[in-house]
Amino acid sequence: MRTLRSIPFIMFIMAVCAAVLAQNRDTSYVKRPEPHLQSNGLKLIAWSHKGHVLAAELTWWQYASDFDGVSLFPYDADGKRAWEPELGALFDKRFGKKCAFVVGQVIGFDSRGRILFEAGDYYEEGDDDPVPETRCLGHRGVWALDATGAKLIEVPPA
Repeated sequence: MRTLRSIPFIMFIMAVCAAVLAQNRDTSYVKRPEPHLQSNGLKLIAWSHKGHVLAAELTWWQYASDFDGVSLFPYDADGKRAWEPELGALFDKRFGKKCAFVVGQVIGFDSRGRILFEAGDYYEEGDDDPVPETRCLGHRGVWALDATGAKLIEVPPA
C-alpha cells in the first residue's frame, strides 16, 4: 500500500524535474563525431565541495577498433558552460616539450576545488617504453587541474 501512496509524490518530482529542464534549454557544449572518433560518452564523476562545478569524464572511441580515449570535462553551473581543458598544451608548457600522455580516469575534487585525474606517458601497444622525445610524466600518477583550467599540479603519492 505504501508504494501506491508514493506514486503521486514520484509523479510530482518528475513534473518538477521536467519543468526545470524545460526552462534550461541553453546548450553549453556540443561534441560532434569526427571521422576517426565516431562515438563519445559522458560519465558524471562528482560535484565540487561548494557544488558549483561538476567533474565529468569524456570518453571517445571508434567502433570495431581498439582506439579510444578519456579526457576531463568540467561543467561550471554558475557560468552554465562546459569545456574540454587543453591538457596537451598544459603538459607541453609544464615540461617545455611536446608530451604524449594518456588520461586514465577522472577521480573527483581535492579540498582546494581542483579536479583530480590520473595520467601517464602514452605507450604504443607492444612497445616497452614510450618514445623518449615525448616522455614527460615518467610514471602514472595523479594530477590536479586548478579551477581556472590554466595550471596542472602533480599530486604527491599519499
